[in-house]
Amino acid sequence: METLTLGSVLEKLPFNPLVELYLDTSKVQDAYDVFQRQGIMSFPVYTLNSFGMKEYIDIVDILDLLAYTLLQPGFANIDAHNSDTQDHFMYASGRFRIGRQEVLSNPLSDLQKLRGRPVGLSILDESEPLAAGLKHLSGSLHRVLVRCEGRGRNLHRFISQTDILRYITSNLDPFKNLKRILETPAFQAKSPVTTSSTITVDQPALDAFRLMLETGLPAVGVVDSAGRLVGNISASDLNGFSDRHVAAVVLPATEFLSIRHDGAANPPVCASDSDSVLDVVTTMLRRRIHSVWCLDESGRPVGSLSMADVI
Repeated sequence: METLTLGSVLEKLPFNPLVELYLDTSKVQDAYDVFQRQGIMSFPVYTLNSFGMKEYIDIVDILDLLAYTLLQPGFANIDAHNSDTQDHFMYASGRFRIGRQEVLSNPLSDLQKLRGRPVGLSILDESEPLAAGLKHLSGSLHRVLVRCEGRGRNLHRFISQTDILRYITSNLDPFKNLKRILETPAFQAKSPVTTSSTITVDQPALDAFRLMLETGLPAVGVVDSAGRLVGNISASDLNGFSDRHVAAVVLPATEFLSIRHDGAANPPVCASDSDSVLDVVTTMLRRRIHSVWCLDESGRPVGSLSMADVI
């Protein structure tokens, strides 16, 4: 494993031009347009240095944008069933309201200031060991920007948790020491479920996204009155999300999922007692998800296993 680099992973990936925005001129509307048009979950933003060269300074993801639009102090819930609120966002004071276009025309840099995230982005090099990528992707960070040589010029590409795990599970020979870990029963490796891991069916989907922002969880479970798992909300449910969809997040979780998936939301993916970590990873890769649930005999969630847990 010591001889493998991030470049080893990139060699196995198709080349896709990086979707990016120039921070100094981009608006909030531009970010929504990118997410809807490209069907991606995040993209880097850059400025130009004194030499006119690009400098990537941050990664914007769809949850950041949702937080900017709705979750920050001062915004109140909007009525998803009221067509008037499709064009306005209400302030909590109720004394005035700000129009949709006014919000969407705000500079994208306002989002970064509101989060309070320091300017500066950790960028890895393709020559760095694979372990460097594993370290960066072992928490709430789902993808990392990698500097690489190619096509006659310097360029940057994303490597995600999915890319790393697909590479490892498809090339297990160099990772013989990891086979023992991958053969561990999934229930033994799970993270415990807490009150911050689930919401009830009658809570708004907004609560799930708020939990993800606060805790870094890749998904939040939806449970019924008996505590049984009946649904799952993740950032993937915002795929193709646009500013016109914002009102839907204040709907009850199951209603939100039904709308986002045209009435046919997929049931939550769960691990069985006999599944190993490798079995779960294989399922995550096949289903294009980032976590699975572990249930007790009554169907109540007792844990979850995410890509970050595995990494």
